[in-house]
Amino acid sequence: MTCQKTLFSVTINFSAYLNCYIGNIMKLMRVLIFLSLTILCLPDFLYCNNSTKHSLRTIPSNELDQIKLLFEKIFKNEPFAHTLFFDKPISFSSSLSDHYTANQALTHMNIDEYAEHILSGYEPSQIFVKQWAIWEKNKGLFKMSKYLFFKTKVGEIDVVLLVNKQSFESTFNKHLALFQKVLNKPVTAEDLLNEIKKENSDLWDILNHHHGLLGILLGFGKHNAMVFKLRETLEHKLAKISCITLPEYHQDLKNRIEILWNTLKPLDANNDINLTLPYRICFVGDHNHLETAMLEQLYRNNNRKLSEIFSKDDWFEKIITQLCL
Repeated sequence: MTCQKTLFSVTINFSAYLNCYIGNIMKLMRVLIFLSLTILCLPDFLYCNNSTKHSLRTIPSNELDQIKLLFEKIFKNEPFAHTLFFDKPISFSSSLSDHYTANQALTHMNIDEYAEHILSGYEPSQIFVKQWAIWEKNKGLFKMSKYLFFKTKVGEIDVVLLVNKQSFESTFNKHLALFQKVLNKPVTAEDLLNEIKKENSDLWDILNHHHGLLGILLGFGKHNAMVFKLRETLEHKLAKISCITLPEYHQDLKNRIEILWNTLKPLDANNDINLTLPYRICFVGDHNHLETAMLEQLYRNNNRKLSEIFSKDDWFEKIITQLCL
């Protein structure tokens, strides 16, 4: 009996020792795997960084200045940085079609250039077009695999579109059933991206003119996007209904629309932090919904991080490097 107890005790101790040994080996393997991945990825990052710097040096200084002004507008003064550095699936700028005020134009060109273009009948919106053409001329120097960054259309409007492919796919898959229902086909994220990047494509047509899908991809949240879509649908119906022949239905629609207008309020209406930042994300949302509160906190945190990036002199190089990852 004593021998059996001793043997049992030895077996337990050996088992405990073996489990501890295996546990330590597993921990060591995880550390080695992490270090291996870090070592493998580091050369790519260093290569990308050095390659980017080399490419920037090959661009004529006058053209590089125009590209910097272009990037300052869309990455610092519009929400593109949220798509580039964080998880906002897409951002687009309609500046290709905009007509700036004088003050807006002067933030992207000096007073002599502005006077020259005004006197020659040059439209201020063409400033952006000129800068974009210079970027298009030089963009072949930079290899982008994680982003799409190109000119396209949203409806009748010419836009510059930035797509974070990984975030786009994640967001699409999260709302897969809704996308497939609205688009009426078993489409995948890859299918949609391939359609979007086709020449002469129209994002609005691709999304079947659906405000809900567009709002989701713009990072406004499913609830907010679908409430906005409902409001637009009801307003479209109201425009076709006669208040004389169908007075009760007409009034019912008006009441429902008024409720939705009162539900959706600007996201940054009570956010002093966001109001001081040029790259804030502005949209209407339901402030009584958890999704909106989470988005507001997310974008507030992201804005703080962007403030750090854009406060440094090398913000332009960081943008180019991030695009080339």
